[in-house]
Amino acid sequence: MSGSARRACGRIAGDEPACNRAASAWASAVPLSAERVESKVEGSELSSRSIQAAHQEIVDEFEFLDDWMDRYQHIIDLGRKLPKFPAEFQTDEYKVKGCQAQVWLRSEQRDGLLHFEATSDAAIVCGLVAILLRAYSGFEPKTILDAGHDFIDEIGFTQHLSPTRGNGLHAMLRTIRQHAAYEVLPKLEANSRTES
Repeated sequence: MSGSARRACGRIAGDEPACNRAASAWASAVPLSAERVESKVEGSELSSRSIQAAHQEIVDEFEFLDDWMDRYQHIIDLGRKLPKFPAEFQTDEYKVKGCQAQVWLRSEQRDGLLHFEATSDAAIVCGLVAILLRAYSGFEPKTILDAGHDFIDEIGFTQHLSPTRGNGLHAMLRTIRQHAAYEVLPKLEANSRTES
């Protein structure tokens, strides 16, 4: 999340912990759409398609693999294609809370779209990170908050991931939504001041 978003959110809520609570509440209250998605893992450029189409593309990709051993290998292969995550961001500030493996995630808003980059020290978790980046990076923050995450269940992650990996996946999803909420909250406050 950008420093400007943190500062703006701090001004609204009065302090960082209060802003964290507000962002968490927003991210939890709004169900997990968009015009464009950036697939950094595959190296493709931004394309005009909906976030639902991006999610369905991931589902279709896994449907070709009936065996879960093959799916696990595919997840690991996706993780190997992750862009290198800058070492200066592998700090506690960017660490995702709630993951057994170490996961670092940061976001940056460019031209109204929220872009994520992340990595992990575990091979399978790197693959899960790659999937979430394909699913959510490159969309408007409000769009990310409005989007669903049914594709996670459709792929079968809920049933086949271990409890610790499942918890980590949801922790990453929650963190992505919190980053999006940080970007949305200042705009909501600005609109509220304009209307009052």
